[in-house]
Amino acid sequence: MFDLSNYEPVKDRIERFYADHPDGCIRTELVNAPDSVPVFAAFKALALVGGEVRATGYAMEERGQNGVNRDAWVENAETSAIGRALANLGYCGTLRPSREEMEKIQPAQPSEWDTWKATSYPAIRDGFGEAGKILQWTQNKMDDMGKMVKEMLKSHDIPGLKALSLDVAIQVEAQRDAEKAEKAEPVQKDIF
Repeated sequence: MFDLSNYEPVKDRIERFYADHPDGCIRTELVNAPDSVPVFAAFKALALVGGEVRATGYAMEERGQNGVNRDAWVENAETSAIGRALANLGYCGTLRPSREEMEKIQPAQPSEWDTWKATSYPAIRDGFGEAGKILQWTQNKMDDMGKMVKEMLKSHDIPGLKALSLDVAIQVEAQRDAEKAEKAEPVQKDIF
């Protein structure tokens, strides 16, 4: 684990650059095809001093499902390219990567579900014998469904999501019927 406060934000690099070079200029240029911008953005940044290019930097970001790259992947790529160009010119503090770059690799905190699954769930599952097997089956189904839903959402497969919902409802109903059948009293028939 690393401490993000040890990494300089790009905005601080920009401020220091302009303080040192009031006539300086930072230019950015989109370098990927514009029709690919809905998926990813790649930028080239130029740091100019006295009209001469003194440093360049490149960065690329993909559109993400959450976080900053959900809505601002283009801006994030541009900021990263600027940070890299300024680092190449010596504006990087004691550590070369910018804070923004390091935030991208900061490990995600586990969700409450992931934490529960890793800690409490095994003890509960193992302590309940046959009921634990049902719990395990349920967890496996939920994990599988989560993966399918994520893929369908990525591909905007709304009909697939509706079909999956119907399939799950049918499976749940079949599981309930099976449990009721196991619990039902055997019917004795008199034969005369």
